[in-house]
Amino acid sequence: MESILVTARYTIIKCIRNPLAVIAFIAAPLLVTYMVTGSMDNNLSVNLTKSQVEESKVNLQNNIINPNETAVSTNDKAAMASIILFIFYGAVLSTNLIIHDLKNGITDRLKSMPTTRINILLGKSLGNMGGMGIFAFMLIVITTYFFNINWGENKLNIFVAMVLFLIIENSFGIIITGLSKNIYICALVAFAVNFFMVGPVYVGAFSPIKISGIIKIADTLSFHSYVVKAITEGSGEALIVLCASAVIMFFISLFVGKKVIS
Repeated sequence: MESILVTARYTIIKCIRNPLAVIAFIAAPLLVTYMVTGSMDNNLSVNLTKSQVEESKVNLQNNIINPNETAVSTNDKAAMASIILFIFYGAVLSTNLIIHDLKNGITDRLKSMPTTRINILLGKSLGNMGGMGIFAFMLIVITTYFFNINWGENKLNIFVAMVLFLIIENSFGIIITGLSKNIYICALVAFAVNFFMVGPVYVGAFSPIKISGIIKIADTLSFHSYVVKAITEGSGEALIVLCASAVIMFFISLFVGKKVIS
């Protein structure tokens, strides 16, 4: 247990002290969120009087997500999509941690100590999820108080959905290291999957009509969509899907990870 915590602590410190990680997981999603929600605010002001513009701003600021309603604020959904889009790139961070340590002999040094490959993987995973969890918490707080994004009243749903999402993205990062030890190939796979997953959320936020066709299929397969549904709709079904996916991917990641670092 001690070796797991030591590895996790090292990974978290390494993550949050990395300027590129701070830019990628804090600055970038906030900038995209500002651009997306800001552009929607501006669109609302077209052909409106000054009083109507002010009223619209007040309505946006006071918007409350009602889990019993099917209509959810476009700003809220777009902001959530932007944030989980970047949080999912924690999979690349997870991949890089394993590949970097393999190339630099760190994994060999860890294996020479009184620990197991499972403990090494658990330590790296716990550290990666801890670092990404800190970034996610900061994003939620900043967007709530400075962007007027309403994440819903059920804080437990937010916490559980984000924890499950972090397990999924970390496990996915480990799994793709089984495909290639090249970080660029792994990153390309993560980017492609991420955009496929987040697409339905953006479409659902901006489109006034019900999604269908290939977008509907993508929505059914999208972890991102289930996170948004769990938070905005309080969907128990979405949480169950996330939980099942997290468990399955976690055990697959342990199997693949053991082979990768052996």
